[in-house]
Amino acid sequence: MLTVVNPHGDVPVYKQVATDLRNKIQSGELGPSARLQSEKDLATEYNVGRDAVREALAMLRGEGLIE
Repeated sequence: MLTVVNPHGDVPVYKQVATDLRNKIQSGELGPSARLQSEKDLATEYNVGRDAVREALAMLRGEGLIE
């Protein structure tokens, strides 16, 4: 399923991706033992570049939400 990210919005794309993933983690949609998709697959899902996905994942790692 393609998740909508607004590349022209006020919020940077990587933060939009991080927010969506954070919401999925906090809601339990992505459980503690769930494996995230590959960077390539996440980039396709969010229709963004892999650099944006890497930044989003780094942000979530820094928050202790993923490892």
